[in-house]
Amino acid sequence: MRRVRHRVVRRSLAAYLPRPRSAHLSWRMAQVHRELVWWVRTDRNTRRLARIPLSRRIPRWREWHCIAHFESTSNWAMSPTSDPPSGGEYWGGLQMDSQFMQSYGADMIRRHHGGVADTWTPVEQITVANRAWQERGFAPWPTTSGECGL
Repeated sequence: MRRVRHRVVRRSLAAYLPRPRSAHLSWRMAQVHRELVWWVRTDRNTRRLARIPLSRRIPRWREWHCIAHFESTSNWAMSPTSDPPSGGEYWGGLQMDSQFMQSYGADMIRRHHGGVADTWTPVEQITVANRAWQERGFAPWPTTSGECGL
């Protein structure tokens, strides 16, 4: 069971899938059997999901890439100190300011030990942008969303 769980966790992290729950083990054989069945089923599901491209799994993938193209010329690591600089207090490919990151991406800041959007992966930046989109639509990017026809 340990090997199956390890394989599932490794594949989930590599494919940007949610991290699976921890194993629930006991000494009773029935519980061990149920747990093994659950992990084998999860292994099968993660294998299937990992084959689906990110562009089909993550909502508005193409829209965010278009916005990033106009905001930062698709430089997902852009910051006020990068070369070229972002031209203000904006970070990442989607040019998020510190208040925006605190509001919608506080968990990402913690995950990256205080790192802001220029240290996040493009998938993490898009995840935070999708959270904002649910409340505000494309309003934080008025000019570039217009350029993308959104």
